[in-house]
Amino acid sequence: MGMTFQMRWLVLPLILLQLLWLPTVAGATEMIRVTGRAAIEPRGQDAAERLALEDALYMAAMAGGAELNGFSMVENGILVGETVLLRPSSRILDFNIVKKTANGTYAEVEVDAYVGPAPLVMCNRQRELRLVALASHISVSQRLPAALSAVFNQAYEDVISSVALPGNIVLERRPNQTVAQARKAGSASTFDYNALMGGGGKAVAADDHALQMSWRIVPAERKGKVALQGELLLLAGTALKPVKKIQFNQSIKLLEANPIRAIEVLSRAKTSKIIETVTSGLMPQISTLLDDFSCRPLITRLAKGSGRHLHVELGQRDGLDQASLGFVEGAQNPWAVLKIVQLSNNSAILEPINMDRTAAEFDGLQVRFENGAK
Repeated sequence: MGMTFQMRWLVLPLILLQLLWLPTVAGATEMIRVTGRAAIEPRGQDAAERLALEDALYMAAMAGGAELNGFSMVENGILVGETVLLRPSSRILDFNIVKKTANGTYAEVEVDAYVGPAPLVMCNRQRELRLVALASHISVSQRLPAALSAVFNQAYEDVISSVALPGNIVLERRPNQTVAQARKAGSASTFDYNALMGGGGKAVAADDHALQMSWRIVPAERKGKVALQGELLLLAGTALKPVKKIQFNQSIKLLEANPIRAIEVLSRAKTSKIIETVTSGLMPQISTLLDDFSCRPLITRLAKGSGRHLHVELGQRDGLDQASLGFVEGAQNPWAVLKIVQLSNNSAILEPINMDRTAAEFDGLQVRFENGAK
């Protein structure tokens, strides 16, 4: 009881302290200007400046958000000790020293620090993306009525027509072109008469993607049900290289307990329930895939320019603005932050926010962009 009593009274002031003193919660990247101080004596000016820098960075990390924990130690019902732990909940991604000054017996270091969690990659949802829906492959087990083939082909059409496309995706239907035919068209010469007359159609463009769905319908273990075993492929470019695959299994109830009688049931125009079940089961998975596909991550390589400048082939058309920040991994520190100093429609010029860093350190490294600092 002594332990519970002490903990109860300790938790309340800790919660109040956290709410009143530390309202900042770590979220997006923030630029924070802080000044650290340290006594010059007895270590001297250089050591004092290093300590002042550490002080400034600690305050910047705390300003980006903090976690406060505490506990008490009770022995025989008597409070013998209390401990409060205060930790930054954000990390310093990069910083720049604004100025160093000596103020009497103290050294002061003023810094601009970029604090926050590991940056999330920006999406480019502005550029138009073309997606080709190739012919589906739907097979129905011979142990099931052949009439189910027409039902599931109709269900496939309902799924494709019901997909809510993100605004930057344009869907082209090629219901009669298989993946094999599209690949053959891509590898064939433009002047290959046999290839052109072989019915393979045109190739998928190098910058486009294709979607292909395969369904296999078999009897389920329980009577009156069938199992839909499916696969959805996202294929890239003319070679139609698989980049993502989703597999799904769906149990579908027929309107009669015996699948052999399904043909009689279907003939009475009761197929809408089956189509609705298939569509509602697959739509969330397809929508998630297309939403991920519509986000083209703003990641590219840096090229050294003049002075401290670095060049990228991304610009306003890709969703960048003057407040966008570039983050680089592998440049000596865990993270380095770049700011945009010049922006055009299809390119941008950046420079490190840390004035001690040079462009040569970043040449050829990968940069990822996040929305700008607050």
